[in-house]
Amino acid sequence: INKLKKELKPNIIIRKTKYKGSRAGLGFEVIISELIAFKEIIMQISQNDYIAKIDSDVLFVSDKIFRQVITGEDEAVGAFARFKPGYPYLFMQGGCYLLKGSLVSRIIRQPIYKAIKSVPKIFTKDRAISTFPEDKVISEIVKQSCKIKILKDLRLPSSKADNLTKRDMEQYSVIHFSEWLGLKKEYMLEVWDKICKES
Repeated sequence: INKLKKELKPNIIIRKTKYKGSRAGLGFEVIISELIAFKEIIMQISQNDYIAKIDSDVLFVSDKIFRQVITGEDEAVGAFARFKPGYPYLFMQGGCYLLKGSLVSRIIRQPIYKAIKSVPKIFTKDRAISTFPEDKVISEIVKQSCKIKILKDLRLPSSKADNLTKRDMEQYSVIHFSEWLGLKKEYMLEVWDKICKES
């Protein structure tokens, strides 16, 4: 945090969320924490500003996601994931997404329980609300508030992370070191060194 404050020119404010939540981003408290943070932040930004939700195990390999925000009119931009090949459900993967202030204003007015019930049963079958995946629920709230922009080439496929090329860095934007995506966090430093050499 101190390094970020020292090196980034804009003033940044970092606050801890109300609830710590689980390591895997599961549960009602995690969802509520994010929505409370959204509600606090929207009081301090304009309707045309964006808030960014970025996990600590995410690396940026290009500015593609930011260019999409600056040049586009989309209210939600992020790393989208498909549950499995051939399955139609797309969701806003929790590692990295940006939401426009005008959308955040609508999100905090959405009934949370309605959004939770909208999450497809394939994600929530035999699960208590306390273990619901945060990104699926936030995605449902966003879907009820706007049309989501799907960026097919935003996130680098895990199979390419070990063999990153300059072309990959132009095409993709985000690498999320999540075991769920097939990438272990201990590889982050190695890949970061490669990014620095390539650029």
